[in-house]
Amino acid sequence: MTFKTLCAAAALAVASFVPGAQAATVDFTGGSGSAPSYTYADGLLTVSSVGFFTGVTKNSLGIGLTHWFDSTRELDNLETLAFSFTEKVKLVSLSFSAFDPAPLNSFKGDDYVMTIFTAGPTLTFDFAEANPFDFGGVESKLFTVTAGLKDAFYISSLTYEKILTPPDNGTGTPAVPLPAAGVLLIGALGGLGALRRKRKAA
Repeated sequence: MTFKTLCAAAALAVASFVPGAQAATVDFTGGSGSAPSYTYADGLLTVSSVGFFTGVTKNSLGIGLTHWFDSTRELDNLETLAFSFTEKVKLVSLSFSAFDPAPLNSFKGDDYVMTIFTAGPTLTFDFAEANPFDFGGVESKLFTVTAGLKDAFYISSLTYEKILTPPDNGTGTPAVPLPAAGVLLIGALGGLGALRRKRKAA
């Protein structure tokens, strides 16, 4: 194995120590009840109902919304749920269940709207039964889902990724953490290189 090959292998080994983001899925199915909001993922995510006298509902199909003049528990008829995180995350996908569950809604044919609030422009998607819906890796702390006039469905799960932010090294530039083994490996390679040059000079 040449010295260059050894260096390349060492760099690859050190790079493999850098942690990568892993997707996490919040399962909204199960449980029962109704409340203005519910928290998930150890407090990272809060799902809230939007509007007066409304509440987030949950059951075996997922989460929906109810209010004082609508006894149905799914998301329908321009009802809106808000999903807010305590920190910005990368949104991966959102899954739905029980589209237009009979006999609650027999007017299938509309679509639902998702609005994603970002640091830049607000993104709005108007789409029919995309299940699961792929966010395309948009980064945000907040998004809402609104049912169309003729829709009825539950939201069954949400998949997201945490955004890894290395600690600041005091210069304003994020410092990439380097494992102790990596430092030792680089030091050893430097020593080998110096020894090789010394032998060539002799």
